[in-house]
Amino acid sequence: MANIFTKNLISCSYAPTFGYNGFFAYNFAPMQMTMPTPMPFFNIGSSYIMPQQTSGNIFTRRMYRALYNTGGGSSPKINNTPQKTSETKSTADVKKVEKPKPKPKAKVQHKVTTPVSRDLRADFTNTAYQYMGFNEADGSSRIISKSGEWCADFIKYVINETYRDKGLTPPTSDLRIEPGLPHLRVENIKQWGIRHGNYLSVAHKSNKAQTIAEKVKKGDIIILRENGASHTGFVTKVYSDGSFDSIEGNRDDRVKTAHYKASDPSLSGFVQLKS
Repeated sequence: MANIFTKNLISCSYAPTFGYNGFFAYNFAPMQMTMPTPMPFFNIGSSYIMPQQTSGNIFTRRMYRALYNTGGGSSPKINNTPQKTSETKSTADVKKVEKPKPKPKAKVQHKVTTPVSRDLRADFTNTAYQYMGFNEADGSSRIISKSGEWCADFIKYVINETYRDKGLTPPTSDLRIEPGLPHLRVENIKQWGIRHGNYLSVAHKSNKAQTIAEKVKKGDIIILRENGASHTGFVTKVYSDGSFDSIEGNRDDRVKTAHYKASDPSLSGFVQLKS
């Protein structure tokens, strides 16, 4: 503490190296200092000291010397280093953020769909087998036709159901029951095939067996003439000798299979729904 009126400075020295039984020894001693005018104070940390010392005990002098030497010898060093502030970049130094270029739109590839084949002859037999055993005795055949002569009705029924199952329009729109008749006639199916260019005649061919073996396919419609009457069904399998198997409606009043030889005299031809 300094008395500015007497120009005396009382300094408190602190001697941590001197202690007894764990206690620190503090030494208070007056230090006579010459007070120049104006009085230069040096700020070292939080202590204020004078540059000249005239008296004091050994502890006081050591403290003063230590504090004075930290300033570099001749004068204490004052720490006025300004704190580093964050640099503010000018707008010129800031790189422009490029907007990402929009990705080019993917080209829409139109799905190429394979045209639906209307050659469903093999599917006709699959549908026909679902009605195997339907008959007149128990009335189950009435789902197909309410007539007693229903072999041709069976053909149209199976074709229509197969096409609808495939999501297609049945091709039998012009295959109609004649006025006054309760059922479709076999001759109607034959003429229907002829009109659309889908009829294969084998009645008067000398090479009937070879023609059947090479040209007739599973699902073709058989046209038969038996003793002045007509009958029809679907081919289910063709053999190399021209013989073939069939599934027919109203064969012995039921849906039933049969087998024919190429030489069968009742065989007239085949309706082939190729398209």
